[in-house]
Amino acid sequence: MQADAATVALLRQSQRRRRATAGSSLLRVRALAADPHLFAMAAAVTDGNHRDHRVGGRPAAYPDWCLVLFGACIRIFGSASATARALSDQALWADVVATAQPLLTGEAEARIPVVGPNRDHWGYFCKHRVTPKVLQKLLHLHRDLAVARAREVGLLNPADSYPAGGYTRDHVVGIDGKVFDSPLRTLDTERVDRATGLIRAVRQDPARQRYGEAGTDGLVWGTKFAIASVRSPLANHRVILGIT
Repeated sequence: MQADAATVALLRQSQRRRRATAGSSLLRVRALAADPHLFAMAAAVTDGNHRDHRVGGRPAAYPDWCLVLFGACIRIFGSASATARALSDQALWADVVATAQPLLTGEAEARIPVVGPNRDHWGYFCKHRVTPKVLQKLLHLHRDLAVARAREVGLLNPADSYPAGGYTRDHVVGIDGKVFDSPLRTLDTERVDRATGLIRAVRQDPARQRYGEAGTDGLVWGTKFAIASVRSPLANHRVILGIT
C-alpha cells in the first residue's frame, strides 16, 4: 500500500512550512487583526515617521499596521519567510483585512494591496520605520498597553486586597532573564566568496555575549533580555509587561 502524493508532500514539509499552512493558525491571526493594541502600536510608528512625499520618495506600499501584524505573525508561523508565504494567500489576507475593517479608516483601507507584505517590506519597516527613537516610544507604549490588557483579563486588579506576604501570582510581577539566540550564526567578521574570491564583511551583533545558563551551569551565546510579566492562575497564561 502506498500513500497518495498529497500525503507524501505533507510529510516532506518542514515544520515552518506546516505552520505556514496550518488552518488552526487563522484564529490567532484574526485575533491579532482585531486587537486595538496592534493599531495603537502602528499609530506610534506612523507618528514617528512623518514625511512630505512632495519632496521625493513614494508612499509606503502598506500602512504600518500591516507590518506590525506581520511581525506578530512571525511568532505564529515560525519565520518571516513562512509568514510571507501565509499572508500571500489572497483569501487569507482578505479575511485579515475584513477582520481589521472596524478599526480602519477609509483612507487606510483603500490602499491595502490584495495580498499581504513580504520579507522585503518587513526588512524595510524594521530598518527605516522603526528607528531607535520610535523603538523607545514603542517600548513605553507597550508597557502601558500591557498593564491595561492584564487588567482586562483579571490580573493586577487594584481593588483586590491581600494580607502582606499572602500575594497570589496574579498580583505579582515577575522578572526573568532570558538569552535569545542571535540572528547571526557566526563569529566571523568577514567571509570569502568561494566562486569569486571576493572578501566581504559579515554583519555583527554587538549585543550578544556569553552568559551563564541557569545561573552558573554551562554557557550560552546570545542576547540577554529581562522580561517582566504577570501570570494567571490558569496554565500557560501570562501577560508580558515589558522587556529590556
